[in-house]
Amino acid sequence: MAIFQDNKGYPVESHNDGGDSSMRAGMGTLSGLNWPKPFNLADFEIQWGWMTRHPTQPVWSSPLNSSRDQLVPYLAGLNQIGRNDVIRRLAAWHLMRLGLCQNFQRDKPGTWKLPYPSTYVNDRGETVTKAFDFADPTLPNHWWCFIKGGHLYPLYVLYPICLLFALLSIYSSIGTGKEQNQVIAEMSFHPTWMMRLYVKWNPSWNENNALYWVSRGEKEYSDAIADYVNKRCLQ
Repeated sequence: MAIFQDNKGYPVESHNDGGDSSMRAGMGTLSGLNWPKPFNLADFEIQWGWMTRHPTQPVWSSPLNSSRDQLVPYLAGLNQIGRNDVIRRLAAWHLMRLGLCQNFQRDKPGTWKLPYPSTYVNDRGETVTKAFDFADPTLPNHWWCFIKGGHLYPLYVLYPICLLFALLSIYSSIGTGKEQNQVIAEMSFHPTWMMRLYVKWNPSWNENNALYWVSRGEKEYSDAIADYVNKRCLQ
């Protein structure tokens, strides 16, 4: 088991792939993971208000393939260290994109997603036909991460609807083998009773959390995230 980082300190997988680097950076920062090499979390804001999966690694350094699964943990990490200024900039561009995330392209540069029936060749050389394929939309449970994390106080009036969708997000996280990183990141923006409710409704959360990280040889993340959730439940 190990915490894998590249030569600049950015988190990567065991085979040095940085496609989920921003998610790892966010979850590790949120949970207080002890990084062997320090790095600047704000580096993932590749340009004003646009984040990236990895600041420097080719393909993943494109601002046009960063998905919602990357966004939410990254916002949680930024909020944990008080980089609310970065969250506000990301929120501004998110609003200008009408609530769409940045993944307008697939993993290969220039492969634009289309919101109507289309056929393309994926990165494995397979021909794929989809009726609809476009950037990830965000829902009110995701909006709250921007609102709370960006200190957008006038928008706090939206909390009741954001809370309702956050409860639905907890419910959707229940099930064998489901990834827990995004919902845990979401809960970090809510009062502590929401984290306790998440643990109560989803008793297999830690089993799934461990399954995700240990299967990748990264038990350190699993342990740090479990400690974070358990400590927050005691607050």
